Amino acid sequence: MQLNDTKNSFGWVSIALHWVVAGFIIALYIISQGMDGGTEDEERAARLLHVSIGAIGFIFIAARVFWRIKQGEKPLPPASLIITILSRWVPRLLLVSVTFLIISGPLQVWSNGYDIRVFDWFVIPTPMAKTEWLHEFAEEVHEISSTAIFYLFILHVLGGLKHLFIDKDGIMQRMLYPKK
Repeated sequence: MQLNDTKNSFGWVSIALHWVVAGFIIALYIISQGMDGGTEDEERAARLLHVSIGAIGFIFIAARVFWRIKQGEKPLPPASLIITILSRWVPRLLLVSVTFLIISGPLQVWSNGYDIRVFDWFVIPTPMAKTEWLHEFAEEVHEISSTAIFYLFILHVLGGLKHLFIDKDGIMQRMLYPKK
């Protein structure tokens, strides 16, 4: 079983982390849409669900970022300059954006003076006192990062579909299973 990446192929660890993190990010984004515009109880429930899933997802998202850095990038097929730039920078910017999210999310909660409650299973206590300026900053970083991820995700999916249906070059398949 190929766990590590090779020069031209992702291993099972990269593939699993990619899809698990994609699932967390999609779920967190959908839940975040319920945090505004509902009743106060609905918004509170959505926020608690978002924070709990985010706390669990933190482990996988951090692992994904560190694993990708450790494993390095794969070579790209020849393409136009704009496609080459997008192919390199969209995944990089996705990783940077999720890194900002997993830092700003907990900071947002803690700097508001709250502990992080994970489904009433356990509590991650705040390491700081309420700090308004830090809360506002973390909130802004979280919002900008989540907006960036939305558009980068769309570009990422479109790129995968281009490789699958137009280029038919096997690039999409390497995130589905390792090459022999």
